[in-house]
Amino acid sequence: MAAERGHRVRLIERQAELGGQFRLAAGQPERGEIAQLLTWYQAQLERHQVRIELRREITADEIRQSGADAVILASGSRPDRDGFQRALMHLDRLPGADQDNVCTIHDVLDGSVIPGTNVLLLDDIDGWWPASGTALHLAAQRHMVTVATASEKAAGKLDNSLTGDTTRARFMKMGVEVLLATAVEKWQGNTATLVNLYTGDREERDFDSLVLACTNSPDTALADALADAPMPVHVLGDATAPRTAHMAIYEGRMAARAL
Repeated sequence: MAAERGHRVRLIERQAELGGQFRLAAGQPERGEIAQLLTWYQAQLERHQVRIELRREITADEIRQSGADAVILASGSRPDRDGFQRALMHLDRLPGADQDNVCTIHDVLDGSVIPGTNVLLLDDIDGWWPASGTALHLAAQRHMVTVATASEKAAGKLDNSLTGDTTRARFMKMGVEVLLATAVEKWQGNTATLVNLYTGDREERDFDSLVLACTNSPDTALADALADAPMPVHVLGDATAPRTAHMAIYEGRMAARAL
């Protein structure tokens, strides 16, 4: 939008492709339309002659010396690797979350980690697409998938987008087991200690891998370093607080209109 309004725009991306977490989401079953959207965005950037620099991580000093009249930071967020669960507020981190057989949904979707055959997916985001979509992705890859969630309904957050029922049906069809009102109290070796949040009953079960689907943390390093920048700095999207995509799109439009 900034380019449409006549600004000369330079877009810097640390990864090899544009899209960030959107591109990861496109790898989940039946979400290929996201990749088509990214292709459309790429065409629009080229149409408006936006200068794109891939595989590039810019520093605060470079930004200060860039001569830019304004800066928009969309540095995103980083996956939580502590396994913090809102249902277990007294635990800052899940005991055992630092083991080699623990990874995040981002690791699974970008292909950097291939979990074992029998997977426990810890869903602390109420079944939102990053969790439910990754469970389906793993099941499609012939993993045995068990989802542990504090929620009372599998894929409950997806009811907001009218996709909850179809996702639950696909869980059943693909053999995804969902443990409702359940938290993971400990992960030791290959053993998960599961606690029922209603009864307090505990159960130990063995899995090959633990996959974390927890709330991300905003990547504020660059924004913090530019607190005294000589030009206006607009921070948006997950760099402000991890939320859904429509909030980042809205904030991007508002920032472009403010230039």
